[in-house]
Amino acid sequence: MIGLLGASSVGKTTLAKAFTEHVPQITFVTSSASKVYADLGVDPRADVDFMTRLRVQEEILNRAEAAYIEAKGCFISDRTPLDFIAYTLADIQRDNITPAQTDRFSHYFERCLDVTNRYFDTLCLIQPGIAYEDDGRRPKPNIAYQEHINLILFGLLMDERIQTRKAVIKRDFVDLQQRIDVLTNVAQTSVSRLLNKKYRYTLQ
Repeated sequence: MIGLLGASSVGKTTLAKAFTEHVPQITFVTSSASKVYADLGVDPRADVDFMTRLRVQEEILNRAEAAYIEAKGCFISDRTPLDFIAYTLADIQRDNITPAQTDRFSHYFERCLDVTNRYFDTLCLIQPGIAYEDDGRRPKPNIAYQEHINLILFGLLMDERIQTRKAVIKRDFVDLQQRIDVLTNVAQTSVSRLLNKKYRYTLQ
């Protein structure tokens, strides 16, 4: 229902969890990206060939959609199919993908757009702003790559095929309460409508 998108280490998970404390009737749903990498025997910190990247991202999308279905109601996710597309797009170079691979990617791209539109009512992009920390699990901090992903996500968010409410958290909004306020404002209509229907609850 509510999807946070953004490059690595911009604070998506922290904001999603804080928002569920603010609105406890909303379930927190996270992607199983790290488990997918482990299950497929791929190192998330290593550069991989394009087809390995696509295979991983396809399975991440499969599991994410299953999680959205299982949530059965109002939820917030700290990643969206647009995030999955962005990391896949970042690995495409002019000559590293064949026509057959392009067809497979195009199918994946369209599926990500469809899943986004079917399960999300509100999307919020969190831009880089907080300090980038190395947690030992994800790729090492690379500010240039972080900006690369952010700009891809910005473009995807503005794509006319995305039919959701959209918001962008500014770079200088690094305070958690500021971020909660922005998210509350942009999600007010959709969350209130759904929660009032089920719980007779409105956002405060």
